[in-house]
Amino acid sequence: MEIEPYRGPQQPRRQRTLQDAFVEAGLQFAFLGASILGTGMLMRWIINSIDPSRQAAKKAAAEKKALLKKRFGVEIPTDQYEDMIATEVVNPQEINVTLADIGGLETIKEALEHKVIAPLQKPDLFRSSLLQQTKGILLYGPPGTGKTMLAKALAKESGANFLNIRASVIQSKWFGDTNKLVKSIFSFAWKIQPCIIFIDEVDSMLGRRKDHEHEAVTSLKTEFMQHWDGFLTNHSGNVMVLAATNRPYDLDEAVLRRFSAQFEVPLPSTLQRMEILRLILKRHATDQGPQAVEAALLENDGRGPEMLQLAAMTANCSGSDLREVCAQAASLPVHELLGEEKRRLMERPNAIYDEEECIAEHVSSLLRPVGLDDFAEVMKSFKPAVSHAEHYRHRSGAANGRRGMPVIPDPLMAATLLELAMQLAQQTQQARHAPGHVNVEVNGDANGNAYGNGLSSVDVEELTPYSSAAADEAPEDGATGKH
Repeated sequence: MEIEPYRGPQQPRRQRTLQDAFVEAGLQFAFLGASILGTGMLMRWIINSIDPSRQAAKKAAAEKKALLKKRFGVEIPTDQYEDMIATEVVNPQEINVTLADIGGLETIKEALEHKVIAPLQKPDLFRSSLLQQTKGILLYGPPGTGKTMLAKALAKESGANFLNIRASVIQSKWFGDTNKLVKSIFSFAWKIQPCIIFIDEVDSMLGRRKDHEHEAVTSLKTEFMQHWDGFLTNHSGNVMVLAATNRPYDLDEAVLRRFSAQFEVPLPSTLQRMEILRLILKRHATDQGPQAVEAALLENDGRGPEMLQLAAMTANCSGSDLREVCAQAASLPVHELLGEEKRRLMERPNAIYDEEECIAEHVSSLLRPVGLDDFAEVMKSFKPAVSHAEHYRHRSGAANGRRGMPVIPDPLMAATLLELAMQLAQQTQQARHAPGHVNVEVNGDANGNAYGNGLSSVDVEELTPYSSAAADEAPEDGATGKH
């Protein structure tokens, strides 16, 4: 008979109560909640590390919504992509450029008033199948001729909202976001219509589609054209696309088709340069006082003989070049005054110098007005921006580089080469008609010996002109000699 070991007094088994079940469940839920919270914080940190600008984008979108509500008086519902596009809205009231501030281009300004401003301001008059808002307008021409200023003036005059679209706004590193951003351009523009969608240097965004370009770039162009004028277009919207470029020949053919109105903005003519210079100098006289510009330049409201001479002096200059010329001419009196002041200070090194007093004195009495002589001095060394770059490109030996760039020759070099060519042609002509002269071709020498391509002495003789007198004195045996 086996004897079991002694296990001590038997403790009664404690029964599981309802309270114990609640405590255990509470602990499990607490553990689960802590796990979920920790996982969420970890995922949030990972997302913020991947996209560090996420919080800044949210803050900017919230601020932009508040600005839009203040601008339109009502809250406009937008999604996350339209919030990014909303940051590019320009209030037309904040634009300080009008059509009157643009010198010249009267024909283009009048056409734009009919095709852009009138439909945006009076949309009820353009609802028929023939009378409709122009969906696309292209401004093209050389750099600095005022294309961007025209776009800003159109937004100001029409009172339409202005969407300034750049490539950096609609390009995203996430697959598919670029197409959604392009779609948001037009959906947001329809919400805030009347609206002008402006694209500067449009050739960089909507250039020709090529076989070797990335599929994302091709998809961007296709998406843009589909919403602009395609199956998905809302034709009842008072929205138009305005673009500017220096290279219209680089645009895709389908994009050019959608620009139903295209205007060339060329370099200003003499009369247009007079108008531009008049506006610039009158504005300078308004800012600095009438004594800042010589009265002769603004004679007859800026249409006098000196202004005509100045316009002729600045040939081949664009609008931005003319502004730079005026700025350099206006700085010459200031430089003269500062040089005189420096000379006086060197003569009197112990004199007390009060900068504010001297500046006030200069502005009030000592600064001489800008005159025609100042412009003549500036034009001695000034070159238009595009021409200067082209001269450097030709000097550096890269004349056959970029396709489509105009060749702007140096006038002095061209005149020198033409004179040398004329002298060489005249000397050659005289040498050919000189009696007793042998015309030696590159294929033979003066003795009639052919080389290179196998010409015989007879060939050389037939190519050599000689006078009739020399022919009579030739030997009777027909020997070939020097005539």
